Amino acid sequence: MARCDCDPPFSAENAISCRSDLNPENGSYPFPALGHRDHGATDMKVTNSQLIESLSFTAIAGPTHDPTPVFDWTTTPFQEIVPHNGQPTRWTFEPVTHRWSSSLYDVHYRDDTELDQDFS
Repeated sequence: MARCDCDPPFSAENAISCRSDLNPENGSYPFPALGHRDHGATDMKVTNSQLIESLSFTAIAGPTHDPTPVFDWTTTPFQEIVPHNGQPTRWTFEPVTHRWSSSLYDVHYRDDTELDQDFS
């Protein structure tokens, strides 16, 4: 959480991959965007020198949740006012590592069997 002229003296909005649902509903904020609202980041991607060499990265979907609580539509006060049809109830996912193809040939000429394996 990042400090601000707020009560409490921080706002989740100022954090990287923010989750404004974590701000107290009864807090005092200099402007509404720093307060409790239905707003947040939804993914993370990371790489390092080893992953770069293999054209890979690791990604995780969903709002930040470690060490903060997992976002869950059944426990948020926004469940009745924010449309969320088709979304998962609980936003906790495992990281995945993806390797990009090293040539356009791989992208254009892979057979369907190989493509199906990517999504299993």
